[in-house]
Amino acid sequence: DVEGTGRSGGLVSENGSNGTITGSHASGEVEGAHAGGGLAATNWGTISDCYASGFVHAETNHVGGLVGESQGQIEFSHATGDVAGDDTSGGLVGSNPGSVADSYATGSVEADHSIGGLVGRNTGDISRSYSTGTVEGSSGVGGFVGNNSGEVVDSFTTGASQGLSALGSHGGFVGESHGDLINVYAAGPIDGESDDLGGLISRHDEDATVTNSYWDVDTTGLDTSNGGEARDTSDFDDEGNFEGWDFTDVWIIDSAPDGEQRPTLRD
Repeated sequence: DVEGTGRSGGLVSENGSNGTITGSHASGEVEGAHAGGGLAATNWGTISDCYASGFVHAETNHVGGLVGESQGQIEFSHATGDVAGDDTSGGLVGSNPGSVADSYATGSVEADHSIGGLVGRNTGDISRSYSTGTVEGSSGVGGFVGNNSGEVVDSFTTGASQGLSALGSHGGFVGESHGDLINVYAAGPIDGESDDLGGLISRHDEDATVTNSYWDVDTTGLDTSNGGEARDTSDFDDEGNFEGWDFTDVWIIDSAPDGEQRPTLRD
């Protein structure tokens, strides 16, 4: 277990811009006062083929199951531990100005604002990734990303999410979207007190785009969204209902983490 008063990580505190961490893992509990990650508190370099499984907690922000804040590259990695923070917290990464690809998170996430099953706040790029953990917070709550100002492509979430504030934004995939979503879907159950709920997106800037993206009206429990297209559960097992999706190299219809036949990412 690791406990610190600053940036705390299960394996390293900081992975520098010239640093590379590959084929590594950490399983201890991590507690930090600022920026905590199951593997690394901050990442400026490359993390590949790694995982973390310990509980991660920080008293402030930038808290992630794998990395607290990543301005570098994360690929082929995952986190399974639960995450608790005050702000900007995610099952894999708390804050991502960098890139995340071919990765996933399964742990639950609890925080106040900008909370996501995979990433709390994304200003970078996310591709070919998914989340399944339960997300709970007051505002900027998303099953996949809490607050997105970057680009998310070929990704999905089946995790449940709960909004605790009547004034908060709460979306099945993204709570607050200021960036672009391409070929994504949300299928996790949504429960919240807010009047600002969305099956895929809660709040969405006019300049942001949503392309070929969907939510399951049956499993999310919502028939409205500020962007995206509604689908019944039965629609998700037919490739023909997903225009523009690559079912040759990226997606395959198979048993998803929630047990339904849905598009899932190829290995």
